[in-house]
Amino acid sequence: MEDSDEEDPLLGGGLGGGFSKMLETAAKMKEAEMKQDRKRYDALPSYVQHTIFHKEDITKWRDSTLALQDRLVAADKIKDEVATYI
Repeated sequence: MEDSDEEDPLLGGGLGGGFSKMLETAAKMKEAEMKQDRKRYDALPSYVQHTIFHKEDITKWRDSTLALQDRLVAADKIKDEVATYI
């Protein structure tokens, strides 16, 4: 006797729906979550969209409690570093 996926309730066959139903539900939940995130992202100004995924060595200066002058010095260093690639 050969087992078939169509009859195995854990794989989605038979009466239970099982695993495939659970995966389908999880996929729908993730899709809804991502739609909300996308709406938030689209509402951000373009300069934030373009800088939101920078490396940590750059983003650590964003929320810093350092004085403005120290942050400007760090920005100049980053700018000079980038200029070597251009």
